[in-house]
Amino acid sequence: MNAVYISSASARRLWIVDNGQKTSIRLYNTVSLERHLVYTLQGENSKDYFSTLSHFFWVDKDNYLHGIDTKGNVVLEYLLPSDYDQMQILDNRRLIYLYQNNLYYLDIATDKVYPIALKDKRILGFFYNTQKLSIFVEQKINNYIIKLP
Repeated sequence: MNAVYISSASARRLWIVDNGQKTSIRLYNTVSLERHLVYTLQGENSKDYFSTLSHFFWVDKDNYLHGIDTKGNVVLEYLLPSDYDQMQILDNRRLIYLYQNNLYYLDIATDKVYPIALKDKRILGFFYNTQKLSIFVEQKINNYIIKLP
């Protein structure tokens, strides 16, 4: 196995991207030590991987965001409106991304992009959780309370 991505999944499992002969997405059970194949990527050159506890996502070279659930069912295929520098997927309908030092909220369900206005000039990274947006700049973290549309 050639693991290129590992992240937490639900029910004491881990998402693993195995970049062997065929790139496959697996779930590894940390209790029983078993792993099973969830999905095999079909000739897609993936440039990024993301996950939540119940969904796994990847972005291909054509900027399509793909998503599956823990059973391997396709839950999302969406062409991103622009490139991105960093991204955080909130669920299979919403995400926040950073592009050219500007932060955006994307509502996939309505296909709308909302800019997030910030006073920070140079954003090195960000994290969002329950209305709290943390922006990483130079040598400090700025926290904002925001309501997403």
